[in-house]
Amino acid sequence: MPLTLRFKLFLSFGIISAVLIGLGVYAYASVGQMYKNDTEFDNMWLTTVEGAHKIDTLSYEYKTNEYRFMLYKSAYADKMAFEKFEKEMSNIETEAQKIITSNRTSSVRTEYAKKWEQIEILWEHYINASRKVVDNTKQNNFTEGINLLFADKSNEAYDNLRNATDALVNYNREQVAKAGETHHEDYKDLIEVLLIYLTVSLGIIIIMVLYSCTVLSGPISGLEEVSRAVADGDLTIRAEIESNDKLGQLAEAFNSMIKRLRVLMLQIGESSQHLSALSEELTSSSQKSSDVMEKIELTSRNVALSTDRQLLSIKEVFDSISQVSAGLNQISVSSQNVTELARASAVAANNGMVRVNAVAEQMKEIDSTISNTAEVIKNLNLKSNEICKIIDIISDITDQTNLLSLNAAIEAAHTGECSKGFSVVADEIKNLSKQCKVSASQIRSLILSIREETKNAVTAISKGTAKVAEGLEKSLQVSQVFEEIQQSVENVDTQILEVFSATKQITAESNNIVKTIDIVEKTAEQINNTCQENTVTTHEQTKELERISSNTQLLLKSMEDLNAVISQFKTQ
Repeated sequence: MPLTLRFKLFLSFGIISAVLIGLGVYAYASVGQMYKNDTEFDNMWLTTVEGAHKIDTLSYEYKTNEYRFMLYKSAYADKMAFEKFEKEMSNIETEAQKIITSNRTSSVRTEYAKKWEQIEILWEHYINASRKVVDNTKQNNFTEGINLLFADKSNEAYDNLRNATDALVNYNREQVAKAGETHHEDYKDLIEVLLIYLTVSLGIIIIMVLYSCTVLSGPISGLEEVSRAVADGDLTIRAEIESNDKLGQLAEAFNSMIKRLRVLMLQIGESSQHLSALSEELTSSSQKSSDVMEKIELTSRNVALSTDRQLLSIKEVFDSISQVSAGLNQISVSSQNVTELARASAVAANNGMVRVNAVAEQMKEIDSTISNTAEVIKNLNLKSNEICKIIDIISDITDQTNLLSLNAAIEAAHTGECSKGFSVVADEIKNLSKQCKVSASQIRSLILSIREETKNAVTAISKGTAKVAEGLEKSLQVSQVFEEIQQSVENVDTQILEVFSATKQITAESNNIVKTIDIVEKTAEQINNTCQENTVTTHEQTKELERISSNTQLLLKSMEDLNAVISQFKTQ
């Protein structure tokens, strides 16, 4: 059964770990032993030195109190001071005994225990000698106390004790030096063993690492070559690693990835070509749409301009109709005035008939004069016919007014001097008609001619007035003329009423037209605003189409670059 890559790696790292763990255990044990030796060394040397120095210090304090006791006793008789000295000396004895006993019992070596036993004996000997000195001093036996102090008893015991502590310290130094040399040798041995162990471990680790690299380098080198070939665009290559371990699975997955990548490249190539064709179609469509939107924008601007012109025309028509409506209102007012004048003329005609009947006899004499007047009236009649032709050209609104004006002028010519008011009213109506149509100027000219002829008729009639008494028959004719004038005035009144009614109707229609034109004007303004908004929107859409066309060009360029990249891969 072949070993898997995982097992090989675990085995290699297991061996390396075992070597490192063994090295660590040995180093830990060696360091622990060295620590134990150092601890023993510290306890033995430091404790012994410290105890020896304490005994030396306590013996010195004890000797000092001994001298102080003797000096105080010889110079003073202070009982409390003596008791204090005795108490301090007793405390020193107790503390020193504890130190000696502790070091003697805790010594791990026999040599140290023996030396502490010797110090204990010398300490007791010194204490006994010092007590004798103190006891003699307390009994006022100073001479004996001094002899014991300076002869050879107390001082000798004190010196022996100090020599013993010094000997202990010196012995301890020698032992420390020997122990240091021993520890140094042990340390050197440990270093040598660790170096050997480390060298062997390093060799094993290097061997295992080389083995692992050999196990991995072959398949990885094959995968590296395949990866470089794939990086160069060759998607037909395969990784040939016959193994069931992870490297074999990696090679199989790598081959599967290359296969899928090859299929993906083929699909991307087909999609890229299809997308390129679509991009070209989209570019063409965007260009056509842009052209159409530009035409729509131009058309919208033309419509907006036309709407502006129509709006101006509507405003002009509105102003013209407003002026016509004002003129019609003025005509209505003038018609009312003419009606009043006609009624006044009817009254005057009746009065004239009475007067004509009174002077009927005198009117017979003016027959010839009336004949001349008739001739002038005929000429006036011809002029009136021409006026009728011109009135036909005028608009429907002033047709009836002009006709009534003509009839009033004819009737005024028949009435003579008494009908000057009718002539004035006819002139006023003519002036109003002139404001409605351009042809009214011709009417003004003809009316002036009629007025001239009327003046001639009045002059001729004035000449015949002197002969009224002689023309009774002509007076009768004048009476008939007054009757005709009365009838004409009534007709004029009726016709003026009709004109007034027609004018009111036309005025109402004009107002409706004004309202309609106002609505049309507002609608035209809305259309104009809509056209302007459409123009702006169309302009924005044109820019958006241009951006789409530009982006499509970039997309087409990207597709070409993608096709160039795909062509670098070998798929067959």
